[in-house]
Amino acid sequence: MSFWKKKPEQSDVTTPVVESSRNWAVTGGSQTETSSGREDAPASVKPVQQVTAADILERRFGTIRSALGSGTNIQGKLNFDVPVRIDGELGGEIYSSQPVIVGPSAKIHASIEAATLIILGTVEGDVIATDRVEIFKGGSLNGSVQSPVFVLEEDGLFNGKIEMPRNSSVKKKLAAG
Repeated sequence: MSFWKKKPEQSDVTTPVVESSRNWAVTGGSQTETSSGREDAPASVKPVQQVTAADILERRFGTIRSALGSGTNIQGKLNFDVPVRIDGELGGEIYSSQPVIVGPSAKIHASIEAATLIILGTVEGDVIATDRVEIFKGGSLNGSVQSPVFVLEEDGLFNGKIEMPRNSSVKKKLAAG
């Protein structure tokens, strides 16, 4: 029995992939589909493709502009009003009203104030985020964090202090500072 049976009048419409906790996906009720090779997998199930951090970020923020490419080293103060990705080395201060993405090869030694901070590389410094801070697998943050939402993915590293105030108090602090 399948919950995803096609209606007769929509026979040429495909059924969306539904992810499960076992990394398998149900792809429709077609009788012509074959098993994925696993004995415990039903005939209408295929392995789910791995979703990378880059895929997730592109879906959430669209195309991201790169501010510092890999191999670039800058000391100073940077201000952004668009989502930005940093892959080089940076020392100083970062201010952004939009998301800042620290790429896997990035090494940041700076204080950061941003709407959202996504970390795939290395950050050393204090962080204030109005929306959220996320540390993905392989990312690391050494420093204090002030953000209403803090997400640490498995195999991410955090050393420091977290303060999770209400979102409005972080925005007031950024507006005043």
